Amino acid sequence: MNILIVGSGAREHAIARALKRSSHQPTLFCFASSNNPGIRILCQNYQIGKLGDTAAAVAFAQENTISMAIIGPEAPLEAGVVDAIA
Repeated sequence: MNILIVGSGAREHAIARALKRSSHQPTLFCFASSNNPGIRILCQNYQIGKLGDTAAAVAFAQENTISMAIIGPEAPLEAGVVDAIA
């Protein structure tokens, strides 16, 4: 399963670490607003961009065949990223 994490803060880092410990062994991807080395090392692909840029987030999700997305910060939720990815 390919899981997209949107965001680059401590919350998203904790989520990425928990997912990596899962027995399901998902492949993680991150669309982030800044570099977070802790998340980057856990992810197959890590892209930095504007979290409210719905088109960029959707393109990243499509390029990486994402099956599930976890949106951490409120800004991408407000921008409609979750609706556009679904």
